[in-house]
Amino acid sequence: MDLKQEIFNILLEAKDEIISNIDTEGIRASGRTQQSLKVVEYENGVQLVGGGGDAAPIETLQYGRKAGKVPKGFTEIIVKWMEDKSINVKQVPYKRKPSANWQPKYTVEERSKRIAAASIANHIKNFGTLRYTNNNLNIYTPVVEKVKEKISKIVLASIRESLK
Repeated sequence: MDLKQEIFNILLEAKDEIISNIDTEGIRASGRTQQSLKVVEYENGVQLVGGGGDAAPIETLQYGRKAGKVPKGFTEIIVKWMEDKSINVKQVPYKRKPSANWQPKYTVEERSKRIAAASIANHIKNFGTLRYTNNNLNIYTPVVEKVKEKISKIVLASIRESLK
């Protein structure tokens, strides 16, 4: 087996271990981040990549989100997260009654979810997430350390072999 293939296999194992860690730590919402992880082969090497699209950046799963600027449409992102996690919220009925002059834009359920999502989004914007204050370094940090160690060993062995 050549060096590139060995590294490719190590990264495949790392990908599976990261996915397992996400599930073990109970931080899976939709599974899009796990599905976004892939080992990509290039002409001169291989790389484990993830995130992008509608998947959360992998760093967010380990380090959380600090307070400050949030993405455009963050409330909608939180609504989607709530749906993925099957989070139910207290219903907040309209005080105003529908009439010929006024019809509600959202159902009571949609409105209630949006109110809760806006509150969550505002809290994250102002204070960050709980994971940001209590990092969970068990998602990919130990995996990265193992990968570095394994790759160092096989590269050193390859160099020693070529020097003989």
